[in-house]
Amino acid sequence: MRADFWHLPPDARHREQILDTLAAHFAALKVEVIGHSLAGRPIHALTLGRREGGVLYTGGIHSLEWITTLLLLRLMTDLLDRHAAGTELAGVDIRRAMQERGITLVPCLNPDGVELVLGGLETAGDFRPAVEAISGGDLSDWQANLHGVDLNRNFDAGFAEAGRLAAAEGITRPAPRRYGGKAPHSEPETQAIVRYIEETRPRALYAFHAQGEEIYCGYGAHTPERARLMGEVLAAVSGYTLTEPDPVAGHGGLKDWFVAAFHRPGFTVEVGRGKSPLPAADLIPIYERLREMLVLGIIL
Repeated sequence: MRADFWHLPPDARHREQILDTLAAHFAALKVEVIGHSLAGRPIHALTLGRREGGVLYTGGIHSLEWITTLLLLRLMTDLLDRHAAGTELAGVDIRRAMQERGITLVPCLNPDGVELVLGGLETAGDFRPAVEAISGGDLSDWQANLHGVDLNRNFDAGFAEAGRLAAAEGITRPAPRRYGGKAPHSEPETQAIVRYIEETRPRALYAFHAQGEEIYCGYGAHTPERARLMGEVLAAVSGYTLTEPDPVAGHGGLKDWFVAAFHRPGFTVEVGRGKSPLPAADLIPIYERLREMLVLGIIL
């Protein structure tokens, strides 16, 4: 993998280059399209090891948080390298671990939103008039998909409460962020990940966002007992803080729905510090700090 891959923002062309390179070099990698965005862009899932019952890592849910897409692609590159070589990563023999386990990465759940903030309004295609009307032409705060729906408020977990909290802030219609949509799972991107999870039933889910160096664990009474201990271990090895999200962000998320629906461990990891979008130059320091935690998540 070329070193400059990790110094460029992950627009559609760059992601395609990385995926093509990985698929060409590593037979152990399984790549599938689990759905398409509003504008028809593919949503990819990358799997090493078992597809069913493994762990699921997701990124690129919020447009400006595209560094999480790079983070997951870098992780898969290292996992594949060590799997092919039969060597360890962060003290774990990856080839041996994948005989019993599996990891799937969905690096970019919101490809339209990521493309929009990286490439501008022209990337919105037929949705450009709507995006312009919603944003006023200013994409500096855009986290949503092309409908102006915040995908991490569109899941069926406290959806009504998430809507009430957003309304208290004056958000009652499509917006750059925090509008959850008219109904849970209304968006094709949300539907794609829900279908995939219902089919593969991962034993744990990790949703990556930026920023804050925090880990949010579980979802209320649905949280299994072992999840808190897992969260404490993840926090200890990463140096991140295990905490509770702001109430406004405490419902309607992918992690919330997964925990409520399956009663299995789910975590939101807020990577890095600063104002999103974090620069691509931050990727390697973030990855090196989180590498042990990312590998540990596979085996916990």
